[in-house]
Amino acid sequence: MNRLPQLVRGFVALTPQVRRVVLAVSGGLDSIALLHAAVQAELELPLLAIHINHQLSPNANNWQDFVMRECTRLGVRLICIKVEVNPAGVGVEEAARSARYAAIESQLQVGDLVLMAHHQLDQVETFFLRLARGAGVKGLAGMAALRPWGAATLGRPFIEVGREEIEQFARSLGLSWVEDESNASEKYDRNFLRLNILPNLQKRWPELPARVQQTSQLLRESDELLGEYAEQDLSSCSPRTERVGCSIGFKLLMCWSNARRRNLLRHWLTKQGYRLPSLKRLDEFESVLNARQDQNPLLHLGDCEIRRYRERIYCLPAHWDRAIFQEVQTVSTNKPYPLSDGSEIVWQAAQWGLPSGNYRIMPRYAASHIQRAHPKGRQHSQSLKKLLQEYALEPWLRERVPLVFDGERLVAVADLWVEHTAAVEQGLWPQWHYPSVI
Repeated sequence: MNRLPQLVRGFVALTPQVRRVVLAVSGGLDSIALLHAAVQAELELPLLAIHINHQLSPNANNWQDFVMRECTRLGVRLICIKVEVNPAGVGVEEAARSARYAAIESQLQVGDLVLMAHHQLDQVETFFLRLARGAGVKGLAGMAALRPWGAATLGRPFIEVGREEIEQFARSLGLSWVEDESNASEKYDRNFLRLNILPNLQKRWPELPARVQQTSQLLRESDELLGEYAEQDLSSCSPRTERVGCSIGFKLLMCWSNARRRNLLRHWLTKQGYRLPSLKRLDEFESVLNARQDQNPLLHLGDCEIRRYRERIYCLPAHWDRAIFQEVQTVSTNKPYPLSDGSEIVWQAAQWGLPSGNYRIMPRYAASHIQRAHPKGRQHSQSLKKLLQEYALEPWLRERVPLVFDGERLVAVADLWVEHTAAVEQGLWPQWHYPSVI
């Protein structure tokens, strides 16, 4: 058996609990070699090929047809997906990559191992591209041979293989493949690097690909170590899930160095699935930490936002508050009720609560006539504004906090309190959270 099929077979064997092998097949040399190597590896697992048609080239449909013929000839099931690439703000390369990965992810199941044909030269190109963009340790560590991908796993069995070996394997089998004409265009950063920079560097330093591979491995080890330290720091900061997003304690952060805080922030954001912010944005995190308590600071980081309230730092998804909270006339306590802003009311049995029945839900900003409330257990009523502060509801939630009415009578304010005139023993307590944006 040729080395490439052996690599694929060994790679799959070392990955635990694989139920299906999914191959990303563009039709180019590398992916066609991967397709044939996987077939020759006789994996004893279901094989699925996925082809993404970016619709960027006039030849895109021809490439799709070629992949269909090749998979039919090999007896490999194929899914073809057409995607729309929107380069606004990120460029064609990044937009195409995002669309491609999203399309593949939409087809994945638990236990899938997705194999991509990235090789040693791809790793070298990635290293220099990220170096040019000012990446840190994680970015310069390059593409991992194996990493989690949602419920699946992403693997790159050829990541230490030279492109020459892949081409030799393909030619030895008499394979054909498609050539993307855009690979000759130097307007794309990766092509410019591949065509103009790397050949000259490799003439001077023939061992450059192997050296970059070694450096990336060392950086990955450093990144793993930093991740372990950051996970310990995260645990010590009392992380918790909030109604929207999550939060960590504030006090310990102020005892640490800037570098340690930035390491924790990067780890925390990555763990939640957000993109890593730039160094400039990380530096702005200090302004959130140093703001006065009454300032309610806010830092936008693209796909999320960082806030501070009292002794905690909050991370919320970007645009979590875009949807409008509309009044609901009838909400039954028999089942959970989704509200129009993405939040939800779930009724739970409690020692004290509301009687079962139907209620009306209204956001605070639409109920300006409600100025005072009287929680159960209090001797007197107080202003709603003061009570929301006292019950420590985050400031960004106060205008949209759901007020629960029985007719025109206020009977509860979210899950903060039940009004003293409405509370009954062994009643129902309205829990309020945002499941759709966490």
